[in-house]
Amino acid sequence: MSPRDPARRLGPVAGMVLVALLLAGCSPAPAAPPAAAKADVERAYLAWWSARQAAYLKADPSPLKAAATPAALAADVRRIADLRAVGHVLQLSAEHGMQTVVYRDGATASVDDVWVDHSVELDATTRS
Repeated sequence: MSPRDPARRLGPVAGMVLVALLLAGCSPAPAAPPAAAKADVERAYLAWWSARQAAYLKADPSPLKAAATPAALAADVRRIADLRAVGHVLQLSAEHGMQTVVYRDGATASVDDVWVDHSVELDATTRS
């Protein structure tokens, strides 16, 4: 075979492609198809929002414990305590503009939510 022979030039390339295909087959498959995972992520995000709505309206952070990260929970606990100290609750209301990305590993996702806040601070006793 001459150095210009196409079969000779493709030998190393074909070997690299074969190795890449074999390695690709070794990686674990995502837990769920991206569309299903995206829906799951968005449901979880909106469940967190619902928990926040309940917590702020009742001035009780306990609904957040199952849905929030420790840092988010701590921030909400402080905010609820601040509201309670002045006799207020917060009626959370928002229009969500979510952009959700589920990464190829299927175990990592990101939700960017540009939301319009319609929340209202209310008197804890009269709810007005």
